[in-house]
Parts: sequence; C-alpha cells; structure tokens
Amino acid sequence: MLQNGLTDFDGALKITLTTCMVVLYTFFRQVIDGHNPGVRPPFIRFLVDNIAITIPLTILYTVGDQYNLYWNSAIIIFVVAALTFKFRLKDIKLYPALDSEYRYEKNKTYITAYRSYVTLSTIICILAVDFRYVFPWRHGKSYHFGYTLMDTGVGSFIFMAGLVAPEARMSSIADSKIKILKKSIASSSVMALIGLLRTVILRYMNYSVSYDEYGKDWNFFLTLAFVKVLSSVVLCVFHIPQNSWILSVLIAVGYQFALSSAGLLETLVNGVGGVTNHRNGFFNANREGICSSIGMLALYFAGLSLGSFIFRKRDKFSETLRLWTIMTGLVLIFWILTFVAQTYIQEPSRCFANLTYVVWSVAHNMNLLTFLFFMEIVFFVMSHIKESARLPGDELVLVPGGCTNCFTRNSRSTCSCLLPAISKNQLLYFLLGNIATGLINQIGHPHERDYGEFLSSMFMFGYMFFVNGVISVCFTYRWTAKFW
Repeated sequence: MLQNGLTDFDGALKITLTTCMVVLYTFFRQVIDGHNPGVRPPFIRFLVDNIAITIPLTILYTVGDQYNLYWNSAIIIFVVAALTFKFRLKDIKLYPALDSEYRYEKNKTYITAYRSYVTLSTIICILAVDFRYVFPWRHGKSYHFGYTLMDTGVGSFIFMAGLVAPEARMSSIADSKIKILKKSIASSSVMALIGLLRTVILRYMNYSVSYDEYGKDWNFFLTLAFVKVLSSVVLCVFHIPQNSWILSVLIAVGYQFALSSAGLLETLVNGVGGVTNHRNGFFNANREGICSSIGMLALYFAGLSLGSFIFRKRDKFSETLRLWTIMTGLVLIFWILTFVAQTYIQEPSRCFANLTYVVWSVAHNMNLLTFLFFMEIVFFVMSHIKESARLPGDELVLVPGGCTNCFTRNSRSTCSCLLPAISKNQLLYFLLGNIATGLINQIGHPHERDYGEFLSSMFMFGYMFFVNGVISVCFTYRWTAKFW
C-alpha cells in the first residue's frame, strides 16, 4: 500500500534515529544476558533475544510509536542502572596493551549486527503494514517521492549486498575475472528464480500488488539479481573495487540527468506515449523496476567502496578507532549532501531510485553502521576491565547481540543467538517472512478487518516468534540454505 512520504529533511533524520534505537536494544540484551553467556541452553538464549530485541523492536515500529520517548527512556534508565551495578566504576582499570588484544576485529561483528537488524526490521514491517490500526501510516512505502521507514528497505539491502560482496572482502583477488563472473551469475540466478516464482505465484493467487512500485512483473529479487550481475560485468572491465565510488558517482549523476533533463521521469510517471495505465510491452509494464535498477547499481557500488575500505587489515585497536572516526565524518558529509540534493535537485524517490534517494540511503545505512561499530568498540573496552572491577562470577560478552560461541562454533558448542542466526541464513529468513506474511494475509485479511491493538500485536509477536524460531533452530544445528 503506497502513500505520500515525508518530504522534509527532519523526517529523514527521525527515520534514521528510530532505526538506530536497535543499538539501545542490543545493550539491553547484553545487560540481561551478560552473566556466564556460554552456558545458557539454546532455548533460554532464544527467549532472551526475543524479549530484549524482537519484542521492543516490534513495539517500536507499531503500537509503541506514539510512546517511543517514554518507552526508550525507560530502557535507557534500566541499562545505565544495570551497568552501574555491574561494575564498581571507581575500581575500573584497563589493560594497557589494547592494541595487542583486539581479538574480534577480524569478525566485524558490527556488520553481522547491521545485516541482521536490517533484515529483522524488514520482516517486522512487511506484515505490520497490513495491520492498519497498529502500524503508523507514515511508515508505509511512499507513492513516488518522500521519506518513509519502509522506503529504507530495498536501499539497505542493495547497499548491504555491496558492502559484503566478495570483491569488497578481497576474497576473490586470486580468482580470474571469468570465474568471478560465473560465481556472480550462479548466485544471481537463484535470486532471479525466486523473483520469477514470486511473480507466477502472486498471479495464480490473484494477490493484489501495486504496479507503481516495481511494475507489473518486476520485484525486489529481480532488481537484486540484475544489479549483482551487472556490477560483476562492470568490475570485470574496470577491476577497481576500492575505487568503485567513482562508478557510483558517475552512474548516479548520469541517471539523475536522464530523470531531470532527458524526459525519463515523465516516461516513468506517465508511461511510454503518455498513457499512465498503459502496460503493454515488457519495458512499459516494468518501467519503474527496470529504470530504478540503474540507481540501485550506483548504491551497490557505494556499498562496495565502503566495504573495500572497512575490510582492509587492521591489527591495532588505534587503527580501528581511526576507521570509526573516518566513518563518522563520512556520515556527516552524506547527511549534508542529502539536504543539498533534496533542496536543489529533487525529492527522494524509492520508486525511481534517484540521486537523492541514493545519497540518503548511504547516509542512513552508514549512520546505523557507525552506531553499531561504536557499540562494538564499547563492548571491547568493557571486556578488558580488570578482574577486580567485576562482580564475582560475571563474564562480559564481547560480541554485540551474540556470544563467543557464535564465531568459534567448535564441535561441542551450540548456539541460538538471534542476530548471528539471521545473518547466517539471511535469504531463508527473508523468504520465511514473506511466505508467512502471504499466508496470514490470505487467511486473516488483516488489511480488511479490525483486530484491534491487542490481537494485532499478538499476531505480530506470534509471527516473529515463528520465523525467529525456525532460523534459530537452523543456526543451532548448522543448517544453511545456501547451496551455490
């Protein structure tokens, strides 16, 4: 269901600050689960994660939206009080050699948390939007232009795909260009197949879909597959992953020129020939999805450039602090560019993926990444508090939203931490959410019936516990849906 989004710059800042509250919930989770984390049974850990992360986040986006100030203030007070009790602050002394003990930097746990929170937020919103009495109208997807919470979804997934791409992680340096391209086509074909199956199934079920979002047959999965393949082709010609920001700028500016000065925007809004509802021909039927993929490609290269910078080897804690400082500076720059682009070029459009939307998506995602990165740094420093400053029997967890078993995963350890579980099977989690949403809509028709706040909330909590439960079981038993 599409609507007119917020058009003021303050709206963009509010959306980002809302999503960044996940950092607070992660601290909340660590406070609850900070004692002897490695010995908790998987089911208890699953309950803790859902109570501390999933339920607060669901409330944040739905019924608790109007009470966010009070709700989040209460959690802040609890976290501060608990941390004050946990440590005798006057006795805190840090090890002098932090540079030599930065053990978890190689795992980039803040990126794991970032990927998981983006997916978790998306899974919440795709069902919540159908419960009109609990989901704020302003959070729904915009019609053509504006800022909304759900508009961040597709941009975040594209940016995230570039951020962790093999080219960004330098895992494909030794491979030939042809081998890299084959791997890209193999992974993208899975997305394309899912996209085609989605189109066929929705047609068969006569499921209502707005053509103004992607077009008649196009969808998010096809956009992701198209962007992935095209980016790999471009990088085979110009093998510059570390300088892919140049490609991002050229593509975004060129595409914006076509929208503003070459008549492309009029074609996208009114259709070829100026007939708005004319959907004959493949391009005209899917013009929004096809053309917006160009803007998404620019966003992908922006994520790839940042990922190439982040994944450079850094052995010292001081180097990691320098990285966080640079990222914070970039966040400020991109927020300024967002304001300038909205004021002097064009309002942001998720449907058309224009220049303003690309710049805003980079600012939004880097803002969340920087907050989570800061949280990881804080956890690292906290984990090096001397033994005398801790309460008896207390062991701090270094991993944001997880535990040490999440990354060691030796043969004797089992783990059901939610965030690493989502990150490990991200595609399966997203598909589960989409399937469950479709079934609930077909059976319960929440967009047509008034279930009230209580029943709507119970639907949401039950839905989230189901998809989280499946993905946690898969992680505990090391099942993965990735076969390519």
